[in-house]
Amino acid sequence: MTIHDMATWGGGAFIRFLLVFARCISMLVVLPVFSGHQLPPQVRLGLSAFLAYFIASALPNLDPIVAVPLFVVAILAQIGVGLLLGFLGSLVFAGIQFTGEIIDTQVGFAITNVINPLNGTNVSILGQLQLMLASLLFLATDAHLLMLRGMADSFRVLPLPYAALNPALMHDVMLFFSTTLMLIFKIAAPIAVALLVTNVAMGFLARVAPQVNVFIVALPAQLGIGLVMFAFSLPIFGFVVPQLFRQLPVQFDAALRTMVVR
Repeated sequence: MTIHDMATWGGGAFIRFLLVFARCISMLVVLPVFSGHQLPPQVRLGLSAFLAYFIASALPNLDPIVAVPLFVVAILAQIGVGLLLGFLGSLVFAGIQFTGEIIDTQVGFAITNVINPLNGTNVSILGQLQLMLASLLFLATDAHLLMLRGMADSFRVLPLPYAALNPALMHDVMLFFSTTLMLIFKIAAPIAVALLVTNVAMGFLARVAPQVNVFIVALPAQLGIGLVMFAFSLPIFGFVVPQLFRQLPVQFDAALRTMVVR
């Protein structure tokens, strides 16, 4: 089948399906939970084809793309858009993991790592716990359906077949990431402050009672206070993280508007 046959077959429906499929599969490959090793590639492939079929059937017809270079550019543009959407979703999980590793460093768990099932990398204990809780909230609050709806709406904001690179896109991504980190840092702030006060108290104890082995006292004190404060911060975590997930479709819309071909 030539590119001309593909462009004209079904009134351009096949080309439209391929472009939609390229955006869907590239997003699911990067988006957390969907991109995890626990989800077989065949499932991601089938889900992408299923979504692409129904999304493509609701889109208007395209002008035939009969030139191979233009078709390759269109496919690459949709792959880039899908990777961008998945990357925006992964920024939230990256920020959660980062703050968990900061807490682990303060508590004393930084030397102990476990395997993250989402991407197969080593993460700290509390960082992994926060990732697991975030994944559960992602599914329990139907944020995964919200992401899929945002992907479907992306074809309205950024129609097929091409996309443009705009310097404002990097500004929007960095602004979203900085806002995400600021909100997540608010979860870790009480723990960090409590551990800082503990370290200062241990320093005063070392000066007041030099005969006390501060290193033996400080380690269980940091561990106990850190775990207690982490437990108290979980309700805040459960309140802030779903808000971040709900902001993702809005960020999708803002980022895609900068890529519209004028």
